[in-house]
Amino acid sequence: MTGDHDDPIDAKRLRDIFAAMDEAASGDPVKREHQILCVFGAAAILSYGSTARQTQDIDIWRPASRLNDRALRQMAEAAGIDYNPTELEPQKAYLQIVDDGVVKMPSYNKEAFAWANGQKSENIWSGDNITIVAPPPAIVAAAKMVRAEPQDIEDVAFLMNAKGISAKEIKKAIRHFPSEARARASENMIYLEFANPSEGKGLAIGKGKGYGE
Repeated sequence: MTGDHDDPIDAKRLRDIFAAMDEAASGDPVKREHQILCVFGAAAILSYGSTARQTQDIDIWRPASRLNDRALRQMAEAAGIDYNPTELEPQKAYLQIVDDGVVKMPSYNKEAFAWANGQKSENIWSGDNITIVAPPPAIVAAAKMVRAEPQDIEDVAFLMNAKGISAKEIKKAIRHFPSEARARASENMIYLEFANPSEGKGLAIGKGKGYGE
């Protein structure tokens, strides 16, 4: 599923955006402060190799990142995308910085560079001025199971196929989420009951019990 976006980002364009942001930081002492950006959501799915997926936003998880907001805004604009737009339905592709509490994720220890399950983020892309990382695939999949919309289930199926993670590993990752998210994700795991990771078929696609319902 590619989705319906006004200004879609696919895997190639995502890499181009990272490269343009990195280039925009060259020569500016403030911007050249090396930044580590932790992508999650659809951007993580693209970063892990999905060629069919598209998105309009690049979500950055602040607690697992090291970033300078002012410099990052200028870098995003130089790459032709918006930064933390305020409109409800942005027309352009954009970079969104997400803080803890807005979205529920496991805790991250910046001193140990590790997630609550002890795993470290995976390096996705690296330039002279920015490094892009993503949570371990099992955590990305577990976060998808909190909402468990059809697209989320397809994303989880992709991760199970491409990264070789199992439903058991996803369940283990879910244990490290805050209580409400953990309960929703655990209940929504029923949608993976008939998954066949080797074929990517047989998924019980349905509407999960996500937030706001």
